[in-house]
Amino acid sequence: MSRRPLRLLLAGLLPLAFSTPAAAGVIVVTQAGLGFGPNDLTINLGDTVRWVWTSGSHTVTEGTDGTLDGNEAFHSLLTSGTPTFEIVFDAAFLAQNPRPANRYDYFCLPHFGAGMVGAVTVEEGPGSTYCYCDGTGGVPPCGNYGQGGAGCRNSTALGALLLSGGSGSVAADDLTFQATHLLPGQPALLFAGNNALNGGNGVTFGDGLRCAGQGVLRVGARIPDAGGGASWGPGLCAQGGWSAGDVRRFQVWYRDPAGGPCVSGFNLTNGNELAFAP
Repeated sequence: MSRRPLRLLLAGLLPLAFSTPAAAGVIVVTQAGLGFGPNDLTINLGDTVRWVWTSGSHTVTEGTDGTLDGNEAFHSLLTSGTPTFEIVFDAAFLAQNPRPANRYDYFCLPHFGAGMVGAVTVEEGPGSTYCYCDGTGGVPPCGNYGQGGAGCRNSTALGALLLSGGSGSVAADDLTFQATHLLPGQPALLFAGNNALNGGNGVTFGDGLRCAGQGVLRVGARIPDAGGGASWGPGLCAQGGWSAGDVRRFQVWYRDPAGGPCVSGFNLTNGNELAFAP
C-alpha cells in the first residue's frame, strides 16, 4: 500500500490550542407522584439531564422491560436519600452505551407497572455518521471489527467515535466535533474530504477504515485528554472556507503506537457527513 496518503495526513500535524465547544445545557426532569415530567425529552449532544425527587421511593433505570439485569446504561435510586441523579449525554456516553436512534428509555423499577416511564433522545448534531467498522461498512484490516456505530478497535479494545454538535449554519459558524475513545496523549487529526470513499463504506487504512477523501483539508490536530476525548470548533466554517450548499465528509486520524490490533501504529474514527446551510 502506498504511504503517500499517510504523509498527506501527517503533514502539519502540530498540536493546536483547544477550542471551546458550544455550551451544553441542563434539563431538569421532576418526579411528581408516579410520573416524570417532562417524560419524553429530545436533547442535544452534551446536554445533562437531571432527575429531581419530590416524594416516595423511586428509581431512574434505563430500559424498557421493567427489570434490572445489569445491562442498563444507567440506574439510580431517586429517594429522600438520593434526591437528584444526572447523566451527561455526551459523545463518550453514547459510544459506551449505543442505542438505536440514540433513544434511552427508562422507568421506575417499583412503579413500572403503574406506567412510570420516560425517554431521552439525543440529537447528535447537524452531521450524519457513516462508515462503521462493525460489519455494516467495508471489511476492516486483520479482521479488526469494532462495536456498532464507531470506528475499528484500537488498543483500548474500543472503536473511536466522531460526532458533530452545534449547527451546520455558515452564518452561525457554531459547528463542533467531538471524538471519544482516542488514545490519551497521542495526536489526533480532524480532516475533511469532498467524497465518501467506497460508497461510504470506507477503504482499509492502518488499523481502520478511511472514510473521507479527495481534496483533503487538515482541520486541526488535538492531543486527547486522559479520557481519550478531543474536540474541535466552533469557528470551523471560516477556517475551512465552506459555503452554504457545500457537502463535506469529516473523520479523525489518530496515533495508536502500541498494542493496536493490526500493529500499524494508527487508526481512524467513523465518518461524519455534513451539508452546510446558510
